[in-house]
Amino acid sequence: MPLAGALGLSISELMACEEAPHEERLGRAEADRLIAASLDLSGAALTGRQRALRCAAFAATVAVWGALTARVVFSRNLDLLISGLADPAVAGGLLMLVALAWFSFFCHETLPGYYDENRISFVTQGPFRMNLGCLMRVHNGNWPAICRAARWSAASAAVLLPALELALGDVLPNTTVGLLGCAAFFVPILVAGKLNE
Repeated sequence: MPLAGALGLSISELMACEEAPHEERLGRAEADRLIAASLDLSGAALTGRQRALRCAAFAATVAVWGALTARVVFSRNLDLLISGLADPAVAGGLLMLVALAWFSFFCHETLPGYYDENRISFVTQGPFRMNLGCLMRVHNGNWPAICRAARWSAASAAVLLPALELALGDVLPNTTVGLLGCAAFFVPILVAGKLNE
């Protein structure tokens, strides 16, 4: 769009690599609007209120996770931070916080148009890749619901993992705690995606 403006051309003229006759330019104004809208793949930007709510939710999740994780580390007499990170509840909760940060602040909630036109079961945005395999098709109809579910489930799983470790750490093996945390993250995403598919 900036290149078209600098050259004094419409977007459709620039994309067609030819200048339109003067009488066609008025008809191309609508085409330019549609092309400009399709070039914006990131969707609408977050409003100030949405960003503030997401920041507050993220900060609250980190605070609760930090308090629970400190209890886990001190109750297990893990004297070093490195040994604390080896605990599945601590490491899993940290991974859930990373997922929460990604889906809260960096994820584009509008996918390019080719997701709607093709059967695609994965999403790639920068370093992030989510592959749902044969479980569901991802498109603009269900991606916003998947993003919402991922935010809620990541926050829930981040808090649930150290809470499970504290409550049932002596009864449940570490692997079971980790699997429960993974289920708490992935099952809501799959349900939200399938319901909106």
